[in-house]
Amino acid sequence: MTNKTELFRGDCTAEQAQVWLRTLEGTFTEATKEETKLYQFERSLYPGGTAEKWLDDVPAAEKTDFKKLVQAFNKKWPMPKYVARPQTLVINEIKTNKLRLDDVGQVVKDKDGTEVLSHQAWAQRTRKLLADIPNGDPGMLLMEHVRDGLPVALRKLIPFTAGQPPDTWEQWLAAVEAIDLHSINDLREEHATFAQLAHALGTTHMLSPGRTPSRAPSTPYTANTVRQTQPDFRQPSRRPTTPPRHTSFNPSTPQRGPPPHMAAPDSSFGGNSAFRPMNTFTRNLMQQPQSPSAGRGGPASLGGDPARDMELAQSLRDNPRLYTNDQAGTQRYATDYASWLAGPRDYKLFPFSPGTAAPGSRECWRCGMRTSPPHGAGHCSTSAQTPSLEYNVRRFVGQTLYPPGQRAGISQVIEVPYDPFGGRDPEQLLYEDEESGNGEELTS
Repeated sequence: MTNKTELFRGDCTAEQAQVWLRTLEGTFTEATKEETKLYQFERSLYPGGTAEKWLDDVPAAEKTDFKKLVQAFNKKWPMPKYVARPQTLVINEIKTNKLRLDDVGQVVKDKDGTEVLSHQAWAQRTRKLLADIPNGDPGMLLMEHVRDGLPVALRKLIPFTAGQPPDTWEQWLAAVEAIDLHSINDLREEHATFAQLAHALGTTHMLSPGRTPSRAPSTPYTANTVRQTQPDFRQPSRRPTTPPRHTSFNPSTPQRGPPPHMAAPDSSFGGNSAFRPMNTFTRNLMQQPQSPSAGRGGPASLGGDPARDMELAQSLRDNPRLYTNDQAGTQRYATDYASWLAGPRDYKLFPFSPGTAAPGSRECWRCGMRTSPPHGAGHCSTSAQTPSLEYNVRRFVGQTLYPPGQRAGISQVIEVPYDPFGGRDPEQLLYEDEESGNGEELTS
């Protein structure tokens, strides 16, 4: 610390203010008079600064006594309290306090702003960290961690060795700070020469005839792969007019025919020499593609037109002919049902049993009732069952409205009554599987 005191502004931290005060007091001696101390204190403040304005507000009684003036100064810029850090945290900081070889010999500024060499600044940081260790580590147990912070080449310039260790940390750190710049320049020059020599030796070693590395193949072999030839886009590709040489025949175009289960009984393998006669149901089944639930819930379209099926199912769901379960409702239902059977049988006007739920409402197709939780026809235990025709209509509506996949939109207007059963007897059950009952299992 120099004896020269810089002018104090006051716009700094409390720690810096206390350092300035200690520096000023260091210029005094036991023979310094009280008036001289007060005069030097006042003349060491920066003109017009925060500290000078503070001194103007200090009471006159405190300005005539230097001790009272110091007390007022400590109130304005109090001494920071020391907070002990955990020892493990300090040790971790010591381990990370590294000096790189490239930074050796560089001029840096320490905490006070003084220009020093990089290894001297490293020694100052290490000294401060060791001071935070309880009792300062007098046994020098952290020597291994501290030495690891210096490059190996710089450690060789420290006069202490394993046979002649230092007595204290201050003695060892002072030896680090005493390394002069000339020794560091010699060290850097030796290191640069060694690096150039190592590079030259490495290049010679790589280019020697006996150790020339073999070139890797441009296309490495990969097992179980098929090489694909990229097309040449510079010329238009032409389709070959002749078949490949290994192809000795042209496959015949498969002809679409009826399913094997419709073959004649005398054909054991389902040949196409003779066929069973087709009705409206089987003809529509062959013309329409199967739904994703084919084989599980019946054909995709009973009447042969999925669009008409969907429109009819929506009409029955939205505008059903329902009746109350009383005497008047039962009589009206019997009259309407007889008229419907005698008429053209427009399924949009199909009458449903009295007291039953609307079709397509996840009701039981067997009894026509909707319960909570829903039940199916295969688990229906009630004795009051709907007629077979009504069962078929309810099942038709349920499977049409709730298929596993989406059907096409409806854009066709029906002008004549539509038969969803394709001419088949609607009084007979259309399906043999009685496990499903209300369409719950068909919801996607």
